[in-house]
Amino acid sequence: CLKKEPMKNGDVVPILKNTQGHPEAPRLWSKHIHNILTTKMNLKATKHEPCLYKGVYRGHKIFLIRQVDDFSISAPTTSIANAFYHDLDDYLIEPLKMQDVINYFSGVNLIQMRNCITVNCRMYLDRVLERHGWTNISPNSNKGIVPLTSDSKIMRELEETTGPTNPIDKRKMEKEMGFSYRTAIGKLIYAMVTCRPDISFAVTKLSQYANQPAQCHFTTVKNVFRYLAATKDEGLT
Repeated sequence: CLKKEPMKNGDVVPILKNTQGHPEAPRLWSKHIHNILTTKMNLKATKHEPCLYKGVYRGHKIFLIRQVDDFSISAPTTSIANAFYHDLDDYLIEPLKMQDVINYFSGVNLIQMRNCITVNCRMYLDRVLERHGWTNISPNSNKGIVPLTSDSKIMRELEETTGPTNPIDKRKMEKEMGFSYRTAIGKLIYAMVTCRPDISFAVTKLSQYANQPAQCHFTTVKNVFRYLAATKDEGLT
C-alpha cells in the first residue's frame, strides 16, 4: 500500500506500472508501442491496417506487422532486420526474443522461397479438423474437389429448406450433426479472409442460413471442410 494509514472506502491507489491482465493494458500497450514505432523508429502506420507499418530504415524500405506484442519485419536482408530489432529493443523494458526467418505468424503458415512467398493456413486447419474429429475426412469423389457444388438440385435444396426454429430443436440438430453451425461458419470465415478466397462464395452462401440451418446446410458446411482438408497446402502465392 502506498499509504501508512488504513485504506478507506473510496480511496484510490495509483498504478505505477501497467500489468498484463489489467482492463486498460491492451489499449495502453497499443498506444505505447505505436508511439515508439512512429516517433522513435520513423515508421508510418498504413491507413486501412493500423498494425501494418512501413518506412525506410538505413536507406532500405521495410514493412513491419504487429500482432499485440509479436513483430514480423520484411527487409532486404537478415542483417537489416536484426539491426532494426536491436534498435527497437533499446526502447523496451522487456527484451525482444529474436527468432529466425518466420514460417508461421498469427495463424498463417508462410513458405518463403527465392522467387516467391506462399501463405496458407495448414496448421490452423489441422487444429480445427482435429478438434471436430475430422482428420480423416475426404471429398466426395463423385462430386469432385470443390468447396460448393454447382448442382442445381442441391442449390435449390439449400435455398428452400429451413431448419428448426425452436432453441431446443436447434440444439438437438447440432448434437445430431456433431458441431455448431455458427462456430463452423466462423472457422471458415477466418480461413477465407486470411488466405483462402477460393471458398468465398461457399462461405457467403452458407452464412445466409445461420439462423435456421437444416441438415442439408450442416452437410454442405462439412463438405467445405472436406475440400479444405484435401487442399490444406493451397493458399496465396
